[in-house]
Amino acid sequence: MATSTTSYKNKRSARIAQLQVNAQLGCHYTNQEVPAGYAKLLVNYDYTDDGKILKPRMGITNDAVLEHSPVDLESTEYITLGDAHLDGLLYFKDLSNNDQLAETVLSFGQVYAYGNNAAGIKQGFYFNPNIDNRQGSALARGESGWSLLLDKRDSNRFAQKPYYVGHFKKGNTVDSIGFIRTKNFNNINLFNTGLNNLQINKPVACTFNGGLYTICTSHVSQDGDTITCADPKFKLSRLIIQEENNGETNEFNVKREVVELKKPLLSEAMTTGFNMLLDDPYKFNNSEGATDVFGIIPYRPGAGDTLGDILFTANVGEQIRFNCVYSFISGRAYKVKWSYKGEGEENWTVIKDWTSVTVGTNSLIYIDYVPTHNTFSLQVELREGDDNATVRIGSLPGYKLNQDHLKNLGTDKLDLTTATGMFTFNNMLGLYGVEGAETTLFFSDIENPGYFPFPHNTESYDEYILKVINYLDILLVVTTTSIYTISGSGLASSFVSKKLITNLNITESDAELIKVIKDQVFFKADNTFFVLKPNSYTGDAADLRAYEVSKSINTFLQNFKENTLALFNTLYPLKLTEPNLINNKKEINIWKYNDLSIKGYNQHVVDGKLQVVLRLELVCNETPNYLLQRRYTNDVDLVLIYDTLTKQWYFQTFNLLNTCAIRHRRIDNQVLLLFDNFIKDNKKYLLIAKHTTDPRDYYEYDVEGQTVKREAKLPNWQLLDTGVLELNNVLYKRLRELQFTINNTTQQQLKFFVTMNADGKNVLEDTKYVVEQDTAVDSLDYGHIYVNAYEEANLEFISSTVFDDWTLDFSKFPDITLLRTHLLLTGKGRFISCEVINRDEKPYELSNTILVYRVMHSR
Repeated sequence: MATSTTSYKNKRSARIAQLQVNAQLGCHYTNQEVPAGYAKLLVNYDYTDDGKILKPRMGITNDAVLEHSPVDLESTEYITLGDAHLDGLLYFKDLSNNDQLAETVLSFGQVYAYGNNAAGIKQGFYFNPNIDNRQGSALARGESGWSLLLDKRDSNRFAQKPYYVGHFKKGNTVDSIGFIRTKNFNNINLFNTGLNNLQINKPVACTFNGGLYTICTSHVSQDGDTITCADPKFKLSRLIIQEENNGETNEFNVKREVVELKKPLLSEAMTTGFNMLLDDPYKFNNSEGATDVFGIIPYRPGAGDTLGDILFTANVGEQIRFNCVYSFISGRAYKVKWSYKGEGEENWTVIKDWTSVTVGTNSLIYIDYVPTHNTFSLQVELREGDDNATVRIGSLPGYKLNQDHLKNLGTDKLDLTTATGMFTFNNMLGLYGVEGAETTLFFSDIENPGYFPFPHNTESYDEYILKVINYLDILLVVTTTSIYTISGSGLASSFVSKKLITNLNITESDAELIKVIKDQVFFKADNTFFVLKPNSYTGDAADLRAYEVSKSINTFLQNFKENTLALFNTLYPLKLTEPNLINNKKEINIWKYNDLSIKGYNQHVVDGKLQVVLRLELVCNETPNYLLQRRYTNDVDLVLIYDTLTKQWYFQTFNLLNTCAIRHRRIDNQVLLLFDNFIKDNKKYLLIAKHTTDPRDYYEYDVEGQTVKREAKLPNWQLLDTGVLELNNVLYKRLRELQFTINNTTQQQLKFFVTMNADGKNVLEDTKYVVEQDTAVDSLDYGHIYVNAYEEANLEFISSTVFDDWTLDFSKFPDITLLRTHLLLTGKGRFISCEVINRDEKPYELSNTILVYRVMHSR
């Protein structure tokens, strides 16, 4: 019997089913081959705990509504709620005047551009404790901000509502809060996109020992066009949050308690430091009274018998003028004796024996001397004539020469209230960004924020200090090109500063948004995100190493504007969200967002995930019907999320339900809160929102007894883009199936829009083409026939049987939810990619996708 054989190149191979695990490693944004386990785009998905299953991100709904204030009817614009500026454990006084410690979130109101000098306040940007008024007045109708206090006594607190939620009342007394010093970031450049018109304003404040400290004035009042401030000088203050009894609405007065400043003794000033918070920290005058010596101050000799600048250190061989500060009894004669002792010497050497001197409030008693040791002590003795019983002794102990960090310090007054940053460390309050000393950190005395010893409690650097961050039990100091660590305990003089990383390009805004997650520090420099992690080989928490964490989405960041527009045009076609814009069916498919601007930028940490929140304004201003040109805009948050545990990148989008900002804030370990606001009946309301397991975003509030539900225009739709799948790309493949495994947790109907490409050619699309005629008599295209394209779902998971509709789908007996659907494919190619979109806003879990194909052996 004759036999036949099939040539190798025509041999029919078995089907290959290759699992695509797109849920395990997050985004690897690239147009090249995507490594196994990654996706090119992963939008509006969350991971399960094991990182292997995708599910739609949680939705947003409201939890509490707070009436904020009436609209300023004299203003041309509605008022706007500010960002949440501070959160943490703070003390406040309740109605019983008891101190309560609660998790507190505070907003200080709106940015206020102070253009006039009527209140005697230096021109600049400050936080107005009242509503923003564009005409430049300091006050307008309304309150100064809002606050949220959470009840820590109830672990299930969030099942109801926050313990207290209220807004600040306008201050009426001199101890009320006024202008608050802020740090301003202008012309922020993000990802080298050129979209650099951002401004961020943050108050200079921090929590210290359960209290809120900031730099502010007393309250501001207005009478007509006259603005007055009882105490216009900025002072370091502690803010006291006092709950007020106001019926059903909880309100809080925020009062200012000016920090009490310490006037150190001269001996204390020379050893510990001069208090730089004082108006004249170096002023120590002679005085009339009982005979006494207060101490010795070294100066660089001035002209004649005058004192020059204080010498905190000196060069070897330099002459120093040592001035004795004393008190005296008028009319009596005095003699003085000077002695010197070098380091290691046991006995004092007299350098000027008892000599008669003239005393008086303006009479100087000093000696010009050139020390012969690098470290030495000086002693002065003062007595009435030759009466040894009246001898009083003052000393200058342990004076050191050649201390480079002290050589160029002058005695000009440094105004610490001009600081642009505040922090705490080792029970000390810290300040930085002081005018004239932008490269210096200032530390207070331990447990005493009213005493900033200078120059000893300072640390100086070669560059401007942008940010100081608490990390474990050390400090991270960020300058324009480097990051340093400060470690140590006790006095600031014992701190050790080390350069950790250099050759960076860090902007002020990037430094402000650095986040610490457990033992890791995340920051952005230029277009790149980095993480600092402890060196696993040394076990030293202060020994940090820098790693780049944004390589996987580097392409997206390098072409941010183009890729962002492509993402939103893919996920949210305008013809689906805005059907009223369709005026020309012939060109219906060219309706796209063609421009965007970044209106806001922030970073948050939620459940070990770094969230980079970009506030975008999407613009469509090139509509196809040129007779009806219009501009369409939409505000939306694009959130870049990096999971620090699984090292995954993915994206989420949040449409702003109102015109103002949603602010993501971590309050405690129980829940993620978001803040928004809306206007109803000419009143402003603060809305406190939370995440829910329902993927749909919506708010509900009552208007005239009826519940109004407001939903997002750009909803929670999911996008999975595999990019070029990692397959055997040497040989051609005949495509046969794309299989989806879905856990339809609520047994609802699910529809997916699937697009497949092989070697860049479309082999499966979600587009339906329909022949249509324009029958509108008044249309310019009346009578014309067009072939129009419409998106249509091509993959469907049917719902469970609904008996009254007699729909025969999968049965609820038994309860089956895990389903697999086969999507038939035709076409061939080496490089395969897949794009899947779901627009149902329903819960489900995507376990995996499987691509089935045959290998073609022809060469």
